[in-house]
Amino acid sequence: MDRTFFLALPCAVYPTLVAGLVAILARPRPLKPLIGYLLGVMTVSVTIGIVIVGSLRGADAVARPDRPTRPVVDIVAGLVSLTLAWVVWQGHTERFAAWRARRRLVHEANPSWTTRALQRESVVLAFGAGVLLNLPCLWYVAALTDIASADISFGGELVLVVLFNVLMFTLVEASCLLYALNEAGAQRLADATSGWVGRHGRDIVVVMAASVGALLVLNGIAAV
Repeated sequence: MDRTFFLALPCAVYPTLVAGLVAILARPRPLKPLIGYLLGVMTVSVTIGIVIVGSLRGADAVARPDRPTRPVVDIVAGLVSLTLAWVVWQGHTERFAAWRARRRLVHEANPSWTTRALQRESVVLAFGAGVLLNLPCLWYVAALTDIASADISFGGELVLVVLFNVLMFTLVEASCLLYALNEAGAQRLADATSGWVGRHGRDIVVVMAASVGALLVLNGIAAV
């Protein structure tokens, strides 16, 4: 299970999750939307996780040795991670960044419903945005195949899914806690962290994606 929870690291910086968090932190009083957003993403992610684990277990897709589901998921997710690391390392994201900048100009003039919801001081709207934005990534699916293949009860599977999600949403949870304890200090920390990530974000993505990708591919090949 050590490998399973290691997969929570790339999930924690999944683009849609971080984008939602950044949109909330940009507003003056972000605590209530942060709480709503956390409840939304946690609810949908745990629910999807339980459904996927139950489906894999019920279909006997990962437990039997003649079933290739787990190694296939590992290899596919690993290759996607390695491709992402190579693309970022080679600097091929610059064209995409330019496209995003042009889209941002249009977006600012006519923001989407989710952006407007996240920037308002509403727990309910942030909850809804969290539900809509949080779709399972390949790393989460790979972790769920690990949980489904473990010889444990439904209660044990539920605990593991919840624990994985607690780790996956660490950034949102930490933001809620910091703003609840010291809003001014939390804002200063968020500004400083944003600057550091802006300078080192590329290196972080390359190292994390390459490490996770290599681990998944090797595990998948070994399980074939």
